[in-house]
Amino acid sequence: DKEALFKEMVRVECARYSDAVWDEVEAAGDELRPMLVALCYTLADLVTTPFGLKIFRLTAAEAERFPEIGRAFYDAGPGTWLVRVQGMLAHQVAQGALAITDLRQAAAHLNALARSEMVLGSLMGIHGKPSPGELRRMSAASRSPSAATRAFATAR
Repeated sequence: DKEALFKEMVRVECARYSDAVWDEVEAAGDELRPMLVALCYTLADLVTTPFGLKIFRLTAAEAERFPEIGRAFYDAGPGTWLVRVQGMLAHQVAQGALAITDLRQAAAHLNALARSEMVLGSLMGIHGKPSPGELRRMSAASRSPSAATRAFATAR
């Protein structure tokens, strides 16, 4: 069954990419700003990989006809990212570094900040895979942590 095969491929590949991303994020440590920088940069890097772009394009093109494929991708990729980010933000709230009442919404906002216009440009073929320096310059990756901190930080 092609659908089952596609779902399994999405699950395995998303897990593989996700593990690499979370290894980098966890290596950044527990301090707020380095953690946010790592989150934003690794997300921007991941979604502009050839795999990230292809799987997004394919899923978006087929999701209307095959909503279960869209759900499988969301659950294995973006949905998992949001849950893990919520956990990291909850930890920062517990440490007193952030004041967030809606962790899911905060994770979604951070996701949007990290992606910026760069992802849309990559999806549309306007530019290829950005280099690490271009990622920092073109995306909001370097500004996202500041915006997130201003939006959610506690007054210390």
